[in-house]
Amino acid sequence: MQNKTNILLNICNIYKGDVNGAVLENINLSILKGEIIFICGYSGAGKTSLIEILCKYCIPQTGTIFLNNNNVTNLSTYECNFKYITRDPVIFTYMNVKENIFIGFRNDCAASTSRKEEVFSKTVKLLNLTNTVCKNIDCLSYSEKYLIAFARAMVQHSPIIFLDEPFNNLDEINKKILLNAIKRYTGLHVTFVITANSFVNAKFLADRIAILERHQIRDFDTYENICKSPKSKYVVEILAKTYKIKSKLLEIDENNIILGDLKSSMLCSTLLIPKSVIKSLN
Repeated sequence: MQNKTNILLNICNIYKGDVNGAVLENINLSILKGEIIFICGYSGAGKTSLIEILCKYCIPQTGTIFLNNNNVTNLSTYECNFKYITRDPVIFTYMNVKENIFIGFRNDCAASTSRKEEVFSKTVKLLNLTNTVCKNIDCLSYSEKYLIAFARAMVQHSPIIFLDEPFNNLDEINKKILLNAIKRYTGLHVTFVITANSFVNAKFLADRIAILERHQIRDFDTYENICKSPKSKYVVEILAKTYKIKSKLLEIDENNIILGDLKSSMLCSTLLIPKSVIKSLN
């Protein structure tokens, strides 16, 4: 992991509610430059609401958001130069593929045409979109549309890219392309905030994981530390989903409990948890 010591985004005491009560409550996060942050939780936990506040799509009812120590709570996504890719990526049907990506350069007045072409070519190659550029915009698959939206975000040089459940509808080939691209761009000090309903991709990609339960962050740590000491039964359930475990907790000795099927030959289908941790869970 690269050395990430500078706080890029700091979120303090965020609250958002509606007529039914709290949507997000007492949210505090500090995100470092170059980190890959996953926000995990089941449907209804508040993941999309949180990422929309973080990327400045909406303003919280209370709380403060700092970008590089500057208060940006009331600023827009555009003013912060953030990029947010929703589960339904935006594609402009009146433009061709190249034009869709080139929109990302609209605020980069300093770059020459040749420099923009160079960045475009490298981005298209990295995302395996070389042949896609020649396609009719109406003939694109969902995966191709998503990668085009991602390419547009990358040429924009945003300090933070926000992705709402990006892997759910991608085919396996393009999922691997996106995973590799995210790893590549964090090496260039781009920060990513990604929502997901399990740890399937977070365990390989995330520097840290924020776990949302009942509109609050229950844990914010590395995947390894979360596995060693889950803070609630909710976290254990998400771990079970990640490992595709359907069985209950099984006691194996006086000190440890295993999450999984002892008869399984697959290592990834079991997870060892200290008994002392299980006893302390809510």
